Amino acid sequence: MNMESKNKQNEKKMGIKEWIFCIAGIILFTSFMVLPPVFRLIFPKEDIVTNKKEPSQKPNKPEGPIIVDDSSYDKITCRKTLPTNEIVEIVLSHDERKLKVYIEKNTQSYQETTEEEFQKIKQDCDYPQAPYLRIEGFQYICDSQNKNVTITKKYDLKTFANTTITLEDGSIDLVSIPYLYNQNIDNIQKNLENEQYICK
Repeated sequence: MNMESKNKQNEKKMGIKEWIFCIAGIILFTSFMVLPPVFRLIFPKEDIVTNKKEPSQKPNKPEGPIIVDDSSYDKITCRKTLPTNEIVEIVLSHDERKLKVYIEKNTQSYQETTEEEFQKIKQDCDYPQAPYLRIEGFQYICDSQNKNVTITKKYDLKTFANTTITLEDGSIDLVSIPYLYNQNIDNIQKNLENEQYICK
């Protein structure tokens, strides 16, 4: 009787272990079978995949040189010839006499230079240094034809701020003008005429 009761107790103990393992197995099986669909319902696919890289977007800024557009404004053009035969032309683009865009054109003749010398000047003109092309509210244009070089600087006074740039040779250039956005152009025109400009 004693042996039989011990065997029954051992059988009872083994049964409890098996029961525990059975419950654990059911829980694991349920986790693997039930939880993934539940997670898919709660978290859509696009929310789960968080490490997916979005395609790189291009910046809003234009890739080429900055363009200053003054086509919608009225204009006053002031012009004079320097003793060096350089022609300076200033354009005041305005709206109701308030300055919006300031344009300065400098035309220099190189008729006396050799063709080789002019080709070097022309190359510098055709390929302006990059710092001039990256200034907010500023457009730099250089045109070389018939041994004449015209450098045009256009300032959108709403966005432009006086700027110091470093050129390829290490020299420093200050890009600036003495006028302000919405400044009355009557006084500017008067000052230019006092400096021997002819304004129309």
